[in-house]
Amino acid sequence: MTSPRLHHVLQLMTLLALAAGCRPQEPTRYGVHGRVTFDGKPIPLGKIVFSSNPSAGFTGVDGWAPISDGAFDTDSGGYKTAGGNLVARLEGRGPPSERFPEGTPLFSNYDVPVVVPKARTELNFEVPRSAADGAVGCRPSNRHSVVGTVRYPDGPPAPEVRFSSTATATSSAPRPPRTR
Repeated sequence: MTSPRLHHVLQLMTLLALAAGCRPQEPTRYGVHGRVTFDGKPIPLGKIVFSSNPSAGFTGVDGWAPISDGAFDTDSGGYKTAGGNLVARLEGRGPPSERFPEGTPLFSNYDVPVVVPKARTELNFEVPRSAADGAVGCRPSNRHSVVGTVRYPDGPPAPEVRFSSTATATSSAPRPPRTR
């Protein structure tokens, strides 16, 4: 026969064990790697962010990776994604300068809708020169095309896909004074 106090302790331990197993499980994440070029040349510095694409019905988790010498890999210094219908937001920077110690902006917030398989995947992006229109201090809105290549882990590359998106380049940096 157990004492009432021991009985309550056992009930509490059982409830805690059940509650610990009822937490939502983190989705499986997959690595994404690839190359990003701008006007045909590798981007010196930058960042790629994969975020959910609500217009395509996906509400998954984000991923990101730094871009260095045109290459990115969420497994190396980034954060893997859960895959699915995503938006790849590309930001490209050139060499650092006095005004831009983190790199001179080439283009920013260039969004490309992508479908990322639930497997380690290679994605390659070619960002056109027109994406730089207004990269610093302006707010134009332009329609751009990006050519993307998807490579599946154990097979040939998927057919070439053209993505279309509207990109708005903005900057909160103050405009430099005009010099004559």
